[in-house]
Amino acid sequence: MNKISKQRRSELDEYRKASKAWLVVNGQCEGCHRGKATEVHHSRGRIHGLLNDKRYWVALCKHCHDFVHRHPQAAREAGLLCQPGEWNKVDRTPIK
Repeated sequence: MNKISKQRRSELDEYRKASKAWLVVNGQCEGCHRGKATEVHHSRGRIHGLLNDKRYWVALCKHCHDFVHRHPQAAREAGLLCQPGEWNKVDRTPIK
């Protein structure tokens, strides 16, 4: 059985709270620009500090989130997904 470390559990707890509040403020889908955003897409991955790095969060409706995962090249062209080589690469630039 895989166990979640205490640190990761803390990160996940922080994410659950922050993502709900973030979606209230960022309520329009950044994919179709019509629907209500209901999901946070991590455009650069979720490892280490990326899970809670809001610089790489994208507000999407369910339909657009599914599209990003099914069509990564089109998602990259639309600016919804990072370029190859950037996935799960932590950005060390300080968050302002």
